[in-house]
Amino acid sequence: MKHLQNLTEIEQVKAPALIKFGQPGCVPCQMAEDNLVGMEQEFEGLEFNSCSDVDTVVALGIQHTPFIKLLTEDGETTLSDVGIMMDSEALKNWITENYKKQ
Repeated sequence: MKHLQNLTEIEQVKAPALIKFGQPGCVPCQMAEDNLVGMEQEFEGLEFNSCSDVDTVVALGIQHTPFIKLLTEDGETTLSDVGIMMDSEALKNWITENYKKQ
């Protein structure tokens, strides 16, 4: 998983890609990232990224973390349901449904 440091790096991410936004010290954010790291090999062609820079998260208008943005050729889909992010199978199903439909 590539760690993005600022808004400029976020803006350079091209589809297909997934970006997990979080905050330093956020336990649910780290758990979501741990679940995602275990899935990287299952989604060939999907770039996995993470951003925990608070200024960047605020600049993007993200009010709650963890927050996931999935960029596809058809647009973007977001996930803010922490319950899904904590359940690796539910998270994998969400990615599959939204990534594979492109």
